Amino acid sequence: MVSITADATHFVNCSGKITIKDCLFENQIDDATNIHGIYIQIDKIMSPRKPLVKLANSGQYGFSMFKKGQKKNIELVHSKSLITSGTATLDSITVLNKEYTLIYLDRDIPKDIQVKDVIASAEEAVAVYIEGCTIQSNLARGLLIGSRGKTVIKNNHFHVPGATILFEGDGRYWYEQAGVTDVLIKSNLFDNCVYGVWGNNVIQVGAGIGKDQRAKKPL
Repeated sequence: MVSITADATHFVNCSGKITIKDCLFENQIDDATNIHGIYIQIDKIMSPRKPLVKLANSGQYGFSMFKKGQKKNIELVHSKSLITSGTATLDSITVLNKEYTLIYLDRDIPKDIQVKDVIASAEEAVAVYIEGCTIQSNLARGLLIGSRGKTVIKNNHFHVPGATILFEGDGRYWYEQAGVTDVLIKSNLFDNCVYGVWGNNVIQVGAGIGKDQRAKKPL
């Protein structure tokens, strides 16, 4: 599915490899692509191993990060600092509706994880390869990259009003899991970018954290 009224393309909690090659992104009302995971907010801790979680961003309602019968590794994260407090394995789930899910873990939730902190998958790390594309004359930015897999961005032409490449995630508003680890940006043309209000730099890195930047027991 492709949109002209929001991000032209949007990839969430993907695995494998995403290749975008020799494409023209022009005149869309937001970014060319947004690639990231999802943070799900802890709404209530029912027992030490059973949190009630919810999709806190209404645009994510109905998204299923967990599948019944699937054993999946997750991370438990402080929403303000984005520091991972601990990891666990998902044993089972009970989907209540498009917003709320009960999840059952194989170990106790860390004591410093509280309501409104977040959980996310610790498994998906899609590789991203973007080459030979032209991204121009749109409303906002170019590429929003949050994948923890290897990312290559090369030989592209950017003429956008905001940041051409943005690395950022957050656990308090959009609830987009990020944390890039391996990125190559090579031989791109940045043509008079950042002429609007959607960024401060051609290549921009944002922490997505609040004033409280420390967790009590970071790993």
